[in-house]
Amino acid sequence: MRTHRVYNGCPDDELQAILSDEASLFSQILAIEPEAFCTYFPIEGKFQVHKWGVPISKLHDTKLDALRNALDKLSAV
Repeated sequence: MRTHRVYNGCPDDELQAILSDEASLFSQILAIEPEAFCTYFPIEGKFQVHKWGVPISKLHDTKLDALRNALDKLSAV
């Protein structure tokens, strides 16, 4: 896992690209399912998108993967 850097409160270019992708995907998810959440589960060390505890995505190692999985599932419906 690569470590991203933050300088004076500003993410480096690589981290900013990831944060922008996450924000874009989550906005698309909220347009389809306004009550969706993306939660990190520390015991499992994984992320999951859900609606009030009902899973939309599987558990994933990265938030980006969980968001992609959820958007794929929501778009297929």
